[in-house]
Amino acid sequence: MPISRSTTVSRQRSTASKTSSPSAKARKNMADSARAVIPAFDCGVIVVQVLDPSLLSYARAAIEQRVREKQNIADRIIPAVTGLTSLYGRAATHELAMARLLSETDNELPSTATVRHRIEAIGSTTDIDCLSNEGNHLLFSHVDRGGCVTLEQTLPKKLQEETKEMLLRLETKAKQEGVVVLLFLHGPHGDCKTWRGNYCSEVLVVDAYEPEPDASLGFSISAMSLQRSHPLGVGMASCNLTKTDDRMHFDWGIFIAPTVEERAMWYLHQKGRALREIAQILGIDDHIKVWRALNKIPKNIGSNPPDDWHEKYSECLGLNHGDSETAEANTNDDSEAEADFDDWDDPPTPPPVTRSRRIG
Repeated sequence: MPISRSTTVSRQRSTASKTSSPSAKARKNMADSARAVIPAFDCGVIVVQVLDPSLLSYARAAIEQRVREKQNIADRIIPAVTGLTSLYGRAATHELAMARLLSETDNELPSTATVRHRIEAIGSTTDIDCLSNEGNHLLFSHVDRGGCVTLEQTLPKKLQEETKEMLLRLETKAKQEGVVVLLFLHGPHGDCKTWRGNYCSEVLVVDAYEPEPDASLGFSISAMSLQRSHPLGVGMASCNLTKTDDRMHFDWGIFIAPTVEERAMWYLHQKGRALREIAQILGIDDHIKVWRALNKIPKNIGSNPPDDWHEKYSECLGLNHGDSETAEANTNDDSEAEADFDDWDDPPTPPPVTRSRRIG
């Protein structure tokens, strides 16, 4: 049977697409290369913008833990500090109690960690206005050169030019004093994360994140200075809070997607499942919805699906073990799975439109 011209052209396009599409290994190398050129952070102000105030206490405790562990935060390397001081307004009694509770996690500090941590109540109000002359002086009187100080402040409803000026003064003095200031801001945010990067060393944005099925709470963190590398999965991280009998644990990882269902789609696709197969396993009525979700996730973010993800996700997503195992046994061959991966950039081809023909 002769091969039609349309079939030949289709195959040529498919071959060209696969030839020009970068491999998973190449994409991973791009992410590693992007991380390798991230500039070192010395000292200054790191603004942490918390979009949901209910996440503030947990995000602050988790980030402070990373400072003590001398670990990076969303691929931003924080300099090793000699001490960590968490400042709270004396009237913030509940926030103080939460800080002491969350500081007692079961995260094991590395043997090289020598960072002492102090939680102090100062002043007579709830907030410490470090963007005022008095608050600025009070802040630096509680931190030594080479140390790190953290505090939180509510954003005003209307941002004044003086706010930007005071933030820049705070940044300048932090560099002069050789300290790291972690300033957690919450409240009306508007376009704050866009302008604030011009007045401080870094802006980290904490956003909502559906926790893993075995976790109590989750959030994501994005480094705005690395925004151009976000499509490679660089400059973004996730954190899950799990509770043991008497303590809490912060589990950090690479950010994949904000919802459990979207992460399940990515895990299944990493295992070679086709779009229609993923839709069937997850009970989604249209595989194009799966394509749209996967298209928002970086192709390769240097992370493999955890071994126990299927067991953890089964109950909350209603996965059927039997269907999944059968699908795995009857999975498409490698060429089909690779073709599906390479075509991730292009939407599935819609069925041809059949026009009715009127007779008579």
